[in-house]
Amino acid sequence: MKTSVLLAAALPLLFVAEAYAGCTAMPQRSAYEALRILESQIMVTEYCESCQPPSFQPVGVRSAGLDCNGVEDCRVILNGKPVDVANLFASNVDGREENIGHAVGCPDAVRLRPRFLDF
Repeated sequence: MKTSVLLAAALPLLFVAEAYAGCTAMPQRSAYEALRILESQIMVTEYCESCQPPSFQPVGVRSAGLDCNGVEDCRVILNGKPVDVANLFASNVDGREENIGHAVGCPDAVRLRPRFLDF
């Protein structure tokens, strides 16, 4: 009985965490801003949480686009694959690396700094 009560109480939290995790689907305005940033880059850095150990990996920008499903739900496509812009870093005007998700207003943007990049 206690197990089922705990599970029932935790289940809604799992859905809330899943719905707000990362920046894969975002408002159209934010997605277009992320696309504008990506199109100005030759190379970006992706934070890989699933890698063991978690690491930063350079990614060449060969193509960038959007997949908009309706008015407000857009996904950023990098090199033919949907990406989570919360884990992408790009060079800003000053030449410093900046999180793309943070730049477009994503609340889940990674605030870590790659060790090999000069912020």
